Amino acid sequence: MKKINSIVFNKKNIAYKNNFSKVKNPFRTIVFLCGYMSDMEGTKSIFLEELCTKENLGYVALDYSGHGKSTGDFFEGSISEWTQESLAVIDALVETPMILIGSSMGGWISLLVSLKLKKKVVAIINIASAVDFTEGLIWDELTKKQKSILMKKGKVDIKRGGSDYRITKKLIEDGRENLLLNKKILINIPVILMHGLCDKSVPVENSLKLAEKLSSKDVKIVLVKKSDHRMSEGHDLKLLGKELLELVG
Repeated sequence: MKKINSIVFNKKNIAYKNNFSKVKNPFRTIVFLCGYMSDMEGTKSIFLEELCTKENLGYVALDYSGHGKSTGDFFEGSISEWTQESLAVIDALVETPMILIGSSMGGWISLLVSLKLKKKVVAIINIASAVDFTEGLIWDELTKKQKSILMKKGKVDIKRGGSDYRITKKLIEDGRENLLLNKKILINIPVILMHGLCDKSVPVENSLKLAEKLSSKDVKIVLVKKSDHRMSEGHDLKLLGKELLELVG
């Protein structure tokens, strides 16, 4: 049985993986932040780990609490907690300047991490970025009945993008403490925003609005005509690799 690497944070085991034993003195570390209900063993994460190892780049990925191999109750999680866990793993493992790659919700977390770490993050790639999704894509689209159930019972089950989700009151209220699109986002490093035009979960407009809010003058938007929210097909991965290697130089 393969050993699970983890750190203890807030009494939870936060699982992570890295390629440090396979690379020699990398000058950059790539940190992958997965999406809501995803984990570090997804298609994009595996692709990035293999690419980074080939290119002698450090690679780190983690499972937020309640996700993948980490302990904790998924429905007790929140944006704040998952961001803090990401910061804890980075603090424990990463010594070089880093590039953050965030997928969906991980895009939101990547920005929160960058705002906290400042100069340690030298670039960001967001894939189908779901910044502020708890408000704009969940709360604002709930019916009055669903909102009532959520506030009274503390949770509500919904369907979105062909998937079932259980949304908690904690997730919504904590999300409001971390909203970014209602102000200027003071991030001044290169940012690449990749988004599929066939995304049925997070509208392309989200990435366009994010680009406007970022204070960085080096923001690139990459729209892919036939890609969906996951952006995990061969052509998506090839494009992701190309954009990453161009950032690394």
